[in-house]
Amino acid sequence: MLSRLLLLLSIVTVTAYPNWLKCYVELDNSENVMGSEIMDFEDAVHKVYVEVTDDDIDSPTPSIWKTKGFEFKEGSVVRARLRVPDVLVDEPVMWVMETTAGATFTPPFCDGRRGVGRTHDQEITLTIGAATTKVALWAGWARGFEQVKLTKRTVLWKERSRSEADDEDDEDDEDDEDYEDDYDDDHYEDDEEDSNEL
Repeated sequence: MLSRLLLLLSIVTVTAYPNWLKCYVELDNSENVMGSEIMDFEDAVHKVYVEVTDDDIDSPTPSIWKTKGFEFKEGSVVRARLRVPDVLVDEPVMWVMETTAGATFTPPFCDGRRGVGRTHDQEITLTIGAATTKVALWAGWARGFEQVKLTKRTVLWKERSRSEADDEDDEDDEDDEDYEDDYDDDHYEDDEEDSNEL
């Protein structure tokens, strides 16, 4: 009996990690993970973002990573990871990242719509379909067994498709502007402001 209880506890504990979320669990605040609601980006003390690059991984020069304003070519393959504030750089940040339709992660998780990482800077590959004009990426993350939190959404646009999409879907464009608010790449001002409020 004791061995069965220990096994059950070990299974429950593992599922608390965000990169072990089941595929049927949505990455939004309507879900509960281990008794706690997934926390919205705006409510998190530390602000974490999805960042992407299409630079060659074997290039001798450092890759340029972006959290907004990223445009891709038809059929692009990009790399994605998390950008965290300095206070989380050495922390065990684990995560599940999700994409909207039209792109798939490698290695595949949940039929390619999700990718996982055990450190904030672990990279995963995203292949964007030839017919895709827009992709949104977001992630749920946590340190160890704490409450899962959401990143801000990062929107990727196919080159020269942004103005066409604006004309077709004004409501969608307003959402994208919310996702792509300006922030300082070098200083996490949102993080500092929230910390000062505590």
